Parts: sequence; C-alpha cells; structure tokens
Amino acid sequence: MMKIRKVKHGTAMPFVWVLMVLTMGQALKAQALSKNAICKNWKLDKYLEEGVYYAPKEVENQDYLQLNKDMTFEAKMEGESYSGSWMLNTNGEYLELKYKTKEVEKLRIQHLTAATLVLTYDVEPYRYTEAHYVTCQ
Repeated sequence: MMKIRKVKHGTAMPFVWVLMVLTMGQALKAQALSKNAICKNWKLDKYLEEGVYYAPKEVENQDYLQLNKDMTFEAKMEGESYSGSWMLNTNGEYLELKYKTKEVEKLRIQHLTAATLVLTYDVEPYRYTEAHYVTCQ
C-alpha cells in the first residue's frame, strides 16, 4: 500500500503559485511581442533611471515613435524628425531601427502591453535608462 505524505498547509502552495505566475507571465509576454502588437504610434511619456521616474526634457515633449505595418517608422527625438525601416526580433526581444542614414539602433523591449511600451537603448550611457512610451491610438 502506498503511503501519502501529508504536506503542512502553506509549505508547498506558495512555491506552486510562484511557479504558475512566472510561467503565465512568460507566456503572456511571448504572446504580446508581435508585429501587430507593436505597430502603433507611441508617445514618449517618461524615463526611469536608477529607480527614479522623471519627465522628458522640454525639447522631448513631442517625441514619438510610429511603427508602421509596412515595416517603416517615423520618429521625433529631441525635436528632430527621423524615418527608416524597422525589424522586430521576438527571440531576442528587441527592436532594430535602421535610419535612412544607414545608422542602426537596437532597442531592448522590456515591457509591452496594448497601451505601454518600455524600451532600453543598447548603447552606453543609456543602457540602464528605460524610456516609457504610451500609445497615441
């Protein structure tokens, strides 16, 4: 006859819940990271650096990133307009912008929902600064 070991209430359940939440979180993140989910007009909302949120500088108040379904983009950064093509790498979770000047910029996707996009730049000294965007649509 097989013995069933009793588990004290509360010892195994927190571990199971944590494991479930982590698994569901990864599944939702993978599902959300798609071309359709990211093709929007994103307005710069705020930055996060060293645990502190701060508003964009005045010259960045109108900054945005518009990602089009035809894989082109338009952007305004610090008052300057830019355009080019873009690529989404879902495995590496990054966005690559190729400007008309042939310069390429890699942006790590930290978080994506229907209304928010959080990016970090893959270049020093901005590697640890999060740029938070909100949808304009």
